[in-house]
Amino acid sequence: SLTSIDKLYPINFLLLFFTYTLLKVNFKKLKPTVFYIHILCLVASQYFYSALKKILISPNGYEWIMYNKLTNLAIISNAGGWLSQIPYELFLIPISAMSQLELPLLIFTFSIQFFSILILYNKKITQMFLVEFFLLHSIIFLVSGIFFWKWLILTTIILIIITKLDEIELNNLYNLKNFIYSIIIIIIGIFIFSPALLGWYDSRISHNYEFEVSYNSGNNYTFINRNSFVPFGTIIQQNRLHFIDNSS
Repeated sequence: SLTSIDKLYPINFLLLFFTYTLLKVNFKKLKPTVFYIHILCLVASQYFYSALKKILISPNGYEWIMYNKLTNLAIISNAGGWLSQIPYELFLIPISAMSQLELPLLIFTFSIQFFSILILYNKKITQMFLVEFFLLHSIIFLVSGIFFWKWLILTTIILIIITKLDEIELNNLYNLKNFIYSIIIIIIGIFIFSPALLGWYDSRISHNYEFEVSYNSGNNYTFINRNSFVPFGTIIQQNRLHFIDNSS
């Protein structure tokens, strides 16, 4: 489901870790390189398939890059409560600047997702992609309030691990055989890792719902804090309640 998007990735990370640990118990000579390769394939598959989704929703393959409007996402998120404490006129200043950079931002987003299939080319490429993934999620958070904190934590952990590998481990990890193998695993990753296919056109239409409780005394109370609806917070925060809305 949509609510599991940010959870399945860390769950797969833990599954890979436990699988490697169990195998290591029975196969003492199993190198950590095996774990590193599959973790990086897991990471890359999350982004590579999101790029493919953007191609699939584009009639000619390029419309998402050319015609999607990131500013719509920012404005709709603001209408839903994100950064609503800031005066709207002040909020529009960075949004106006963002509109001038819209095409480069879209190209940046698509490029790092699509070319993530090359993540195991060498150490510098791996580090570059991990830093770019971190920047991408940071931008998404600033623009929309969508905070993939679990992804950010895992990205940081993996970046630290790769950075601290010694020369022998790096030679074991980065070679032509592993690079070709990683491309194959990432391509079939949809069957292995079930990556989230994140691709859509940001709409100008905003659906916002208010929640009101009526007491027996006749008094009404409107919920302001949507976190009151845990564990359904994601659905409530993002106003994904169209399935119970009969107004349209």
